Amino acid sequence: MKNLRIVVSLPNDNAYQHEQGIVAKSTGERLGLDLQVIHANDDSITQSQQLLEIIQSKSEPRPSAFLVEPVTGTGLRRVAEAAVAEGIAWVVSNSDVDYVEQLRKKPRVPVFIVTQGQHEMAGCKASSLPHFCLTGDLPYTSRGRARVPLRSSDTRAWTTPSRGMYK
Repeated sequence: MKNLRIVVSLPNDNAYQHEQGIVAKSTGERLGLDLQVIHANDDSITQSQQLLEIIQSKSEPRPSAFLVEPVTGTGLRRVAEAAVAEGIAWVVSNSDVDYVEQLRKKPRVPVFIVTQGQHEMAGCKASSLPHFCLTGDLPYTSRGRARVPLRSSDTRAWTTPSRGMYK
């Protein structure tokens, strides 16, 4: 079984982001992941270029997933589209982007947002991500209004994948 390669893109390397990077690396080591943390120096163009270079690289192994905390609220739409088109899962952290539903129309890889108020949902999706990346199965996805945190009082439609979830 191959190790999953995960790239975590953080907006900067301030004390908080630095600690996030340390925790991500130690968690990645504990889980046997090939995890790389990159910092964008508070520059959305730098962040976009860093991620596109990874997507387009012929010399480096392609990542299984990106976990991105965007520098700006636009959330790197074009980079996300390029990643998903190349079969790389896309996870947006701490930003409510408006393009996730569009990326989910032709689900090949997991695409989701983790924002405040979605702690339990994030745990379920994060624990399932290695399975989906290794097997190529499609995950269940939750549908709701964009930019609204999941709440148990909201009505949600659950969509089943086109292939078996667990084998």
